[in-house]
Amino acid sequence: MSYDDIKISKLKFKTGSGVVKKKKKSKKPKHESAIVKDPDSDSEEFDGWWNMKTAEVFVTSSIVAIQQGVLRQFWRSLDNGKIVLGPPRAMGEGPAPEEQFTIIKTADTNKFGLKTGFMKYITVGKDNTLQGISEAIGPRECFEAVFQEGKTALTCGNSCFASIETNSLSAASSSSASSNQPISASAFKVSDKEHVCLRTNLDRNRKADPSEQDVDFGRLDVAELSYVKKFQSFQDRRIKINPGDRSDLAKAREDGKLHEALLDRRAKMKHDKFC
Repeated sequence: MSYDDIKISKLKFKTGSGVVKKKKKSKKPKHESAIVKDPDSDSEEFDGWWNMKTAEVFVTSSIVAIQQGVLRQFWRSLDNGKIVLGPPRAMGEGPAPEEQFTIIKTADTNKFGLKTGFMKYITVGKDNTLQGISEAIGPRECFEAVFQEGKTALTCGNSCFASIETNSLSAASSSSASSNQPISASAFKVSDKEHVCLRTNLDRNRKADPSEQDVDFGRLDVAELSYVKKFQSFQDRRIKINPGDRSDLAKAREDGKLHEALLDRRAKMKHDKFC
């Protein structure tokens, strides 16, 4: 038998009723209703920054951008210390870094301080305008958020509400107010000019993780180690942590003074470039 007698043809596979073809699963949802969204959330309009509408949610946050009422404008800190109304934001655009403030908790659970990106605290000036010029938190640097009937306002250190001068604020108005106008603390009653939206970009479902290296949410020993690594100069290539009891840190976290307590513990250690 020679190779010339062999017929060359295509390879054929036998298929029977017992052979089941696998169907490829589509990664796309069958319909848009498969994606669950919060109907009251407008976070997509502000690049993921969502509105904190209750005090219970607000106290868990550490960063905030303050939107002025229905305007698409946020409070902005300037390098000269002034706190003014920033420029209008386009659809899908979030607040700029100058419009993001750090929330500093105080001994009073209802009050807090606001630290600007220039590492200064916002205070009430002599002319009742808000200014980011303070080095520490005192009575005039304390704010309190008031939530009522789905609306929010901020009381300042002089017991007045934060406000702007423009009178063109209404739910039906989409026009923007003039930028760079100062934010003042001079209102005794709340109207449209005093309404604000407190927005944050933190995960709204975030919970404490025992393994998380986070000062505010993580385990205290892991959090202190992470805190120390940020500031020690490591001249002898060794991490130096205060060996004292950490029970005072747990109480400081409940009182909103954890960062201050960690700073005091860190100040007692040597080879620290900031102490």
